[in-house]
Amino acid sequence: MDKKIIIILSVILLVGNLSIAYAMNNDLKVEDTNSDEILLPLSMSGPIKLDELIKEIKTKDYYKGYDEQTLQWMTNLGDKYVYMTNDSFVIMNQADAKKIPMEIVTDVYITYNIKCKLIESHPLGNTKYPKNVQYVHDVKYINQDITYFEV
Repeated sequence: MDKKIIIILSVILLVGNLSIAYAMNNDLKVEDTNSDEILLPLSMSGPIKLDELIKEIKTKDYYKGYDEQTLQWMTNLGDKYVYMTNDSFVIMNQADAKKIPMEIVTDVYITYNIKCKLIESHPLGNTKYPKNVQYVHDVKYINQDITYFEV
């Protein structure tokens, strides 16, 4: 009878350990793929404070037709920083903004490539130059591309 109990307990422990090992391995696979991360090329212009961009959107003619709900959402984000891409404004907190090594240079154009997690995205609206507004976090600086201007 004691052998049966030992065998049953051994099987239960083995199954339990296999289940835990499978669950841990499955979690690692999800983390390793980083399927929710996106790559973004940021322009040299930035960061600017979000409230400065909001003021500009409200007052500049080329933003005429902006979406009021998107602007209200941006206002509710609070004290954040903004970088630009060709087709979007990228909003992040100060800690993430500090991860991007911005340089002031002449005769070149630098594109800063980052990887980050997209929290939320909204269209700016029916403006002259339409852009999306992307709120991101967990920014990782990848590298930079330098384009030299010919003189």
